[in-house]
Amino acid sequence: MLVNGHELRAWASLAGADFAGATLSGLNLTRIDLEGAQLSGADLSGSDLTAATLRGAHLDNANLSGAILKAASLKSASLRGASLVGADLSDAHLCNSDCTGADFTNALLVEADLVSVDLTDADLTGADLRAALLADATLAGANLNGVLWDKETTWPESFTPPKSV
Repeated sequence: MLVNGHELRAWASLAGADFAGATLSGLNLTRIDLEGAQLSGADLSGSDLTAATLRGAHLDNANLSGAILKAASLKSASLRGASLVGADLSDAHLCNSDCTGADFTNALLVEADLVSVDLTDADLTGADLRAALLADATLAGANLNGVLWDKETTWPESFTPPKSV
């Protein structure tokens, strides 16, 4: 698929590409390299981004609902206001990312690296946080109703987690 002059496919290397506002839903983008890419407002709903590289990518207000991001690297990415409803981020690496106001309702974050992630005002209702690493994460104003977590889940120091469902 050709988008903005770039061939968008699994394993492609498109670091720094501009796909702001593009419709990229339902695509197989396994292991794609979008490091530092501009994806603000893009629709990636239902896309398979397994093991994708999205380090430093700009995904503000992007739609990633139902997307598969297993083992994806989103380190230092900006996901402000992004929708990740029902997304699978199992074993994903989001450390140092800005997820302010993002919607993770019913998302799978099993074994996800959320160390030092800013989750201010994020919605994690019903999210699966089993074995997730949340050390040094900012959770001010975050909605944690109905989250599932276990003894392997690491919470920020001095944070009292809600009861697990």
